[in-house]
Amino acid sequence: MKKDVLLICGGQSPEHEISIISARNVFNCLKDDFNVLTVTITRNGIWYLHTLFPQITSCDAEKASKAQICYFMKNNNGTQLYTEKGQKYNIDVVFPLVHGVSGEDGMLQGMLELYGMRYVGSNITSSVSCMNKILTKKILSYHNINIVPFLEINKQNFITYFEASERLGVKDMVVKPCNSGSSIGVSIVRSEAEYEVAIKNALQYSVDVLVEEMITGIELECSIIEKVENSQRILISSDAGQIVVDDGFYSYEAKYCNQKNVVTVIPASITREQHEMVANVAESAFKALKCRGWARVDFLMDSGNLYVNEINTIPGCTSISMYTKLLELKGISQKEIFKTLVELTLDEDVKLAYSYYSESEITCK
Repeated sequence: MKKDVLLICGGQSPEHEISIISARNVFNCLKDDFNVLTVTITRNGIWYLHTLFPQITSCDAEKASKAQICYFMKNNNGTQLYTEKGQKYNIDVVFPLVHGVSGEDGMLQGMLELYGMRYVGSNITSSVSCMNKILTKKILSYHNINIVPFLEINKQNFITYFEASERLGVKDMVVKPCNSGSSIGVSIVRSEAEYEVAIKNALQYSVDVLVEEMITGIELECSIIEKVENSQRILISSDAGQIVVDDGFYSYEAKYCNQKNVVTVIPASITREQHEMVANVAESAFKALKCRGWARVDFLMDSGNLYVNEINTIPGCTSISMYTKLLELKGISQKEIFKTLVELTLDEDVKLAYSYYSESEITCK
């Protein structure tokens, strides 16, 4: 008998549309092997169950055909999904595909754990740690994994442009919100005026802001997935992919609005030794942050020095996303990727073939 899988997509972050496109691709990859239902969260936070999800082209989920408001309810028989008309559905696995705030930051994962539901991907702690860029950097640094030098700023601990420049030893810096994805609120600054505007902008998205040394090298990405081999979970990491942007800054607009200025190079134009280094450090970062199931690790490389930039615990997974394309290069089809993630979640008792607590040092240079 086919298992019941629930995709959750949409959400209230600026990545709403990409989440729906990702979910449509995952739906098409899973529909032959599982009974797949889809819930779309609107921009104002209302949950809708769709029975004709693949036909949705609008982000206004409530206007889609046959959509019903839905909610979870837990009783002595477990947790079911109910609709406003009283229909109920059993769910074996939830597949979260909500990017950014309220989806990738541990909130959705916490709700699912309260309901006792199995779900694909990283747990609450790992999701929080990966979404919070300051926590990410501190954990990676503790595990001797290279990060870009940074300063932490908030309204109570403001640092001027000149103080930041002196402490980091550079004039060109990057300002980022602590809790945001897809380069939202990120600015490159080269002057005091630009710095003040950038800080103000970043504080709109997060109470804490990072100021980093600007690395002028290349942007790389590496995909990771867990698979079962010989009754144990193992990590599979891809070769690196490379992002080339005309103006050198991979902004939200470049990612989703004006992709003509962006070229993805798969595999990246680096040496075989550098590909292996990227994969090894990606796996080390995955373990250090105790990720589960899947992730995409983003890097900066400058003059051979490799820096982990961030880890995405719910990477974009459209048919043309870097995450899926890199694993396809590894010989893992998109259908196999998502089927593997569901099957792993159904059998969470499979032992890890690796340790999350390795004390070995990582050399990134």
